[in-house]
Amino acid sequence: MSDSPTPQAADAGPPGPSAPEAEAAERSWRSACRVGGIAALVSLAASLATMVVLVTVGGPPDTAEEVFALLQDDRLVGLFRLELLSLINVGVYDLTFFGLYAALRRVNPALAALATLLVFAGVTLFIASHPLNSLLTLSDRWAAAATDAERLMLLGAGEALLAADMWHSTGAAFGGTIVEV
Repeated sequence: MSDSPTPQAADAGPPGPSAPEAEAAERSWRSACRVGGIAALVSLAASLATMVVLVTVGGPPDTAEEVFALLQDDRLVGLFRLELLSLINVGVYDLTFFGLYAALRRVNPALAALATLLVFAGVTLFIASHPLNSLLTLSDRWAAAATDAERLMLLGAGEALLAADMWHSTGAAFGGTIVEV
């Protein structure tokens, strides 16, 4: 008798998970699907709330001076008008699409993984290009500025941020494109 394994034993590969382990893994994937579904509902709510904000308080201000004044007068309204709800909406895309991946991973694992990775990359680019935090900082500095020259410098910086915001920057355009693919 030889000590070498039989051809069948060599082809068998490592043993699979036990029944309890497989059931635990399946419960985990079902939880991911649920989280994705909840994230989709949050996204819907943020989209509807964005529409309400646009109708009731208006869209984003056109100039840096309007942005800074709005953020100083009513920070919460300013945050809403500067697309805070859109950031939340796009932010939960990752969870929504991971839930979709969890649901579709067995149908076409490679395509589901690729689509999920593209969404993750697109969301990252989109969120990274949003100037909300920078505008908040500049607005506070503008309000505290001691001279007109300092205020003008801060307004220029604000205008540059508005020109490259999430709707106009290359990163956001590319990010939006790969999310839609």
